[in-house]
Amino acid sequence: MRRRLIFIKTIKNNYVKNIFLISVIIYAVVFLTSCDNQEHQTDDFINKNRLVTSIAEMDFDITLRELPSSDIGQGIALGAFPGLENTLDETCPDGCWGSFILETPQDILTVNVMNYNSVKVNFMLKLFYNYEEVSFKILGSDDFKTEFLFALDAGIDADIHLQLEDNLEINEYLNKLTVSLFSMPEYYAGLASWERVDDMSNMVINFELSYGFDTPNLLQLESSTLQVQTLLTDVGWFGVNIIDSVNLNDPDDIIFPSNLIHGNPGEVLELGFLTDLSDSTEELLESYLLLALLDWQQIDINDSAYLFVLIDDNPESFVNYGRFFVTLPEEPGRYELILVGIPNPTALNTQANYFPLETSQRITIQVE
Repeated sequence: MRRRLIFIKTIKNNYVKNIFLISVIIYAVVFLTSCDNQEHQTDDFINKNRLVTSIAEMDFDITLRELPSSDIGQGIALGAFPGLENTLDETCPDGCWGSFILETPQDILTVNVMNYNSVKVNFMLKLFYNYEEVSFKILGSDDFKTEFLFALDAGIDADIHLQLEDNLEINEYLNKLTVSLFSMPEYYAGLASWERVDDMSNMVINFELSYGFDTPNLLQLESSTLQVQTLLTDVGWFGVNIIDSVNLNDPDDIIFPSNLIHGNPGEVLELGFLTDLSDSTEELLESYLLLALLDWQQIDINDSAYLFVLIDDNPESFVNYGRFFVTLPEEPGRYELILVGIPNPTALNTQANYFPLETSQRITIQVE
């Protein structure tokens, strides 16, 4: 399972100087294969609508640097900063824990991705503003889109300069900008080998944007009326799993859910989710949020943009079980379904909770 991925929270001092992330964490993800799209275009498990281009070949405002060869091993680093150049080392020694003051929501932001692996990795970048999908444009492009596809060569450090869509308004809130980085978006998870599925990951990290108010209001979310069942059990992983039909008495159904689900055109498909986010934050887990993507676009989940679940009790380890509904497309075909879990989504960013997470599940739905 993907849950074998780990966080490395102690890294060499020279890494700390180079990584502007508030959390000085290298996310230990081993991508075992170089993703040469031309080589695999005829494979049945390739989504040809999500093929990528090398970021080095793009005519956009993107800054590329080579990482020191001595640092190459394994892992991806993800972060962001305001403006075109990272000055957080001078202005905010602790990196402000990912909390930035802007003049407008359209101020230039930079997302930084570092590929410490020894192979090329394919990515999709998506952004969510207060947990709703937002379009953005890479500087040098005229188009606002909800995703950015790119391949990053081994040992390359990329600064991706961008602007958010222009319909976002200045407000008095501490707004959450969720930066989400998906690997291997060109593969169908439900058709690929388990070895390849094991490399399909989603790194997500929250930033906070405010607009100069002395005391911005904390983000308020409406809690879901969804009924969840708490299972006091150790399932051997943390994060989120999507399940079709599940026998909660069968551990295999909980630990090894199917990556491929079948449905009919236009069907309202009832699915289940299992979450264990208790190990995804160093703080007490008081709530979590689930957002869903179908065919790489955010969809409503139970008639809401997201599910915000308050936790009544806090055992050291537990699994939440609940049901949700997805309306399938009318067009037959294969569609990726992703469920992303975010712990304590309204909490202030601190040293204890500001680091990248891999708390999502990705499956394929075959509409027939």
